[in-house]
Amino acid sequence: MRVYIHLHERMQDCVSAGRGDLVLAHLALRPEAPTRLRELAATKGITTDKALAEAMEINESQYHRVLSRTCKPGAKFIAGALLVVGDQWFTALFETFPEGQAA
Repeated sequence: MRVYIHLHERMQDCVSAGRGDLVLAHLALRPEAPTRLRELAATKGITTDKALAEAMEINESQYHRVLSRTCKPGAKFIAGALLVVGDQWFTALFETFPEGQAA
């Protein structure tokens, strides 16, 4: 059995886990996430979106797609953000919802 935390912008975007899989929570990008991520990065001396995407080790277009909510944040985006701005960023950028609770 695999355990998931679904990553999505809105609860209705969530794709169901497979049979026998356990979903512990859903993760949603907060509306203020783009501004907050830039603020946190600036405290590390990263002042442009291009430099932030490079520091996160993701493609700049992927960075912009996630922050514009065109694309859902994946593991690489989340790991890159954690790498750049540290653990203080998580609750500033994301909110979690228990399985079965709507956003």
